[in-house]
Amino acid sequence: MNDRDWVALLVQHTLQPGQAVLDIGANAGLFTEPMADAVGAEGQIWAIEPDLVSVQYLLARVPGVMVINVALGDQDGKVDFWIRPTDSRHHSLYRDAVPFPDQAKALKVRVATLDALYRAPTVPVFDFIKIDAQGAEGAILSQAKTALASDAAWLIEFWPHGLACAGWTVDRLIHQVQAFTPYTIDQRRQLQQRTWGEILVECCELPPQAGLNVGLAKPGSPIAERWQACLQERAA
Repeated sequence: MNDRDWVALLVQHTLQPGQAVLDIGANAGLFTEPMADAVGAEGQIWAIEPDLVSVQYLLARVPGVMVINVALGDQDGKVDFWIRPTDSRHHSLYRDAVPFPDQAKALKVRVATLDALYRAPTVPVFDFIKIDAQGAEGAILSQAKTALASDAAWLIEFWPHGLACAGWTVDRLIHQVQAFTPYTIDQRRQLQQRTWGEILVECCELPPQAGLNVGLAKPGSPIAERWQACLQERAA
């Protein structure tokens, strides 16, 4: 939902040269490529993608990206990753989250936690983290204490049906990120500051295959200041 509008916002009002960005669920690079352009050669762009076919597209599309061929979740080990042969955007750790689940094919992949990734000595301090993991967002955030404690801003897809397939709810996901201020893009393609109550209501009204992209920033953090400046500029 409104992916391209968020891409435009990230490039114009969020990311700056030299920053470090993590794209979780990068797929073929719809977000990765423009984010890499925004942070420039002096920045760092890391991508998490468990599907090897998507990894090949990603590497061809975004030279210099650091790709980790793994799924993120709430455990370390190996799990089934469910593939929709006709559309890689719908691959998921949860079979029922894939459209036409009876046609989904299981691929055994390595899964790790975001906290484990942060313990690696070569991992930078990320300024921005995007998650689109087809229902695994809650599981990822449940093992992301270091990242959530940082000043990084986030873009997370809130997809009620996918979360339900993973045994999560929107309310439970919101509980993980209460310290952040939520932002969405409205029908006029403008950034909008929201409340978590509004996010919950909007998510409850979504059709089953729709999700809501929500930006998150801690008050006073660098990206929160840029988003607030964007809002003030529009109001002037």
